[in-house]
Amino acid sequence: MKKLVLPTTAVIASLFLVAAMVPSGGAEELQLEGFSKTVGIPKADVVFAFDLTGSMSLELEEVKDNAESIMNDLASQIADVQFGVVSFMDYDGHYETEAPGSTPLWYNNTYGSAASGDYPYMLDLDLTADTVVTAATINGLVLGNGVDGPEDYTRIVHEVYNDANLHWRDGAERIVILFGDNVPHDTNFDYNDDGTPDNTGADPGRDAILATADDLDFETEVANAAAAGIHIMAVYSGFEATKYPWTYMADETDGGYFALGDASDIPSAITQLIQEKIEESLTISVGTENSWAMVFEFTNPYDYELEDVVITDRFGAELEIDELGTPTHGTAEYYTRGNSEKVFLEWDIGTLGPEETARLVVVVSTDLNPAGHQEYTSPGVYELNSGATLKFYDSMLDEKMSAVTDSIYVTVLP
Repeated sequence: MKKLVLPTTAVIASLFLVAAMVPSGGAEELQLEGFSKTVGIPKADVVFAFDLTGSMSLELEEVKDNAESIMNDLASQIADVQFGVVSFMDYDGHYETEAPGSTPLWYNNTYGSAASGDYPYMLDLDLTADTVVTAATINGLVLGNGVDGPEDYTRIVHEVYNDANLHWRDGAERIVILFGDNVPHDTNFDYNDDGTPDNTGADPGRDAILATADDLDFETEVANAAAAGIHIMAVYSGFEATKYPWTYMADETDGGYFALGDASDIPSAITQLIQEKIEESLTISVGTENSWAMVFEFTNPYDYELEDVVITDRFGAELEIDELGTPTHGTAEYYTRGNSEKVFLEWDIGTLGPEETARLVVVVSTDLNPAGHQEYTSPGVYELNSGATLKFYDSMLDEKMSAVTDSIYVTVLP
């Protein structure tokens, strides 16, 4: 049997692994592309939040052009994902704010104009698994105008955890991908991080009237969103000097930040933000409940069928399988063995046609040990699962072939 051996160098911290074929005679190494084992997010709701003021035209068009591919890419990283859409420009009207101790003392400006189509917040689409509807919703968005520089980002942070018509699912990671290029309305947030509070005009809240009970404070709303489990992925295309509100939102909500140099970078920016979130999941604390989606995928790279295709893997004794997804091809099953009840996976794909892709998602979580405590009771580095093994029969070479990926490890901290 010829064996395909994975190189020691992995991409994205062992999240994506590609095998290499080493013929038994020691000839030149050949790459077998398309065989991967990745770690993903088990369940997430993703809301796209669009600043639709006039300066955001390139960003909006980029997302419109790539909406389907962006969502498909997210679906490859998240086992169970739904999407929603919100949009905003700014409040209609002229506002004056006095903020002693901030610069300037008075902020006196028009925020937005309803005559130009501006509005402070809209839920365009509640969370749904329908990517066609989501893409159509995004493609139906229309730019407004906005008048002053700051926008009502504070209001958006408030709504994503308060809007009763936005139905976050229980057990899902709550991710908001927020696009914008300016600073929020607020009376005392140091948006340029120079040590002096800045007055960019108060946010009047839902009633759009200043100095009433529902006025909003940026730092308070970010803290409340974090407490509600919202993770803000900030995609910022403004000036470097005023990026601090965006890095602040990302840091405080355990989200992510991407400085957008060109609108064409948006698809890769979103991928990178989610990948960074996945990497974080591989560092956990002792005795906590954790779960991961393990994604197995193999694309036949040849122009002929492969036969007897099977993928197997072994998970650490600290894990149990919560959900064995329905494979795109063949049948999959798992069983436990030994006193430690290690979990073994066997996926019988069968025949795989030219350039055809087989995919299976397995959701695993940390188990309870015999004492009733959550596993990973001591700090250290543990094998999340062993190297996945691929075997198939190559009819053209009349050879049985195999490939193996590296193990994936989780780091447990005190």
